[in-house]
Amino acid sequence: MVPRWIRAANAGMSALLLYATVVQHNDPDPWVWIAMYGSAAIVAATIAIRGRLPWPIVAVLAAIALAWSAWWASGVIGRQPLFEEEGRETMGLAIAGVWLLLDAVALRRFR
Repeated sequence: MVPRWIRAANAGMSALLLYATVVQHNDPDPWVWIAMYGSAAIVAATIAIRGRLPWPIVAVLAAIALAWSAWWASGVIGRQPLFEEEGRETMGLAIAGVWLLLDAVALRRFR
């Protein structure tokens, strides 16, 4: 089980990821974004509530988010301002991916 401070941090992040999920409703392809941010929110909420989750599941989700972010970044960086739609989505995926990676490491360390 992860320490209390990691659970508290995940409680806060789950709220932010839930917000990121909800605001996707007006996106041209909302379901892929809702699935990604929603999955990350569920992982963070589960860690906040239970203090544990199989770390390989979290690591796979982190890899998906980080690979997707890198793919988006290759089409965004240098081609448009970073705070346009695709740039924000790239950064959102990167934030979710890094958070999930940190969670995977914590879950493995404190198992």
